Amino acid sequence: MSLQTKIVETLKRILLPSGITIVHSFPAQLYKPQPPFPSLPSFSRQRTLAVCIGTTKDMWAPFIRTLARIPALLESLHPLNNYVETTIHQAVLNLIHDLDLEEYKKDTETNTNSNFKTHNNSTTTTTNSNSNRSIQWDIRYSHQGMKANESHLFVAFQQLASVSGGWVYDNVSRLCLHPIHGPWVGLRAVIIFDIDYEGPNPEIPVLSIPQDSLNDIAREMDILLNKINCNETVEWLEWLRIRDMISKVGNADYCWDQWRYEMNELKYHGTFDKEILKMAIIERESGYSLVYPHNSVIE
Repeated sequence: MSLQTKIVETLKRILLPSGITIVHSFPAQLYKPQPPFPSLPSFSRQRTLAVCIGTTKDMWAPFIRTLARIPALLESLHPLNNYVETTIHQAVLNLIHDLDLEEYKKDTETNTNSNFKTHNNSTTTTTNSNSNRSIQWDIRYSHQGMKANESHLFVAFQQLASVSGGWVYDNVSRLCLHPIHGPWVGLRAVIIFDIDYEGPNPEIPVLSIPQDSLNDIAREMDILLNKINCNETVEWLEWLRIRDMISKVGNADYCWDQWRYEMNELKYHGTFDKEILKMAIIERESGYSLVYPHNSVIE
């Protein structure tokens, strides 16, 4: 097993219990942002391994369980962002610790073009406890980069996802669509490792969406964009309607509706109201729904 494959498969295994289920590798150099936004770190390589991390509704239950277990997380400014950041960061630390670096030691000592380097002075280097060798890495999160002092961390995640081979950017709905999960995916982070990306560039998925359906969605989007241009408030339910419309169409081989978020999750994503999280914890512990009797589609 190559080092790249081992990294990707180990990340999947470590993240799975936390409900983070989409781990997609690609060459970091495929992401070419418009100036002045920064490129991803390349570590002076021509094709650098990057891994895009996404989530589905599978993350909600582990997230709520963690909130119930760690009250301080609920009291933080952005509980979900903190959960994502802490979980992914710890997963990378565990990954580096778990890697059997000795397996590659002979190759790195004899091959100057090896996938693996030593970095002794980097703050983002994690060193294996059984070796003086290390892999350098960096993480960019989708909730970072909006503040003035974080501009160097900004990543246009929709652009990144669309070149990674894991998603397709739909110009009509302005959403990144996953072939299996459709619009019900959150783009959470990209991890860049100081090793060469192996293999050809990933292929961009091809989606089959009827043109008539796209026309209907385009009309709805025009209404929302006109509100934005007129400085009118666009409610989260209006954005949800766009997702529901494209979800009902689906891909030819998959039913996207089955991946629709539950109502508590939908409302939290739309409002960031912590009271929804508190109710979700109570619902989990009691087994009863306090607000929404079912997960009906909002018309």
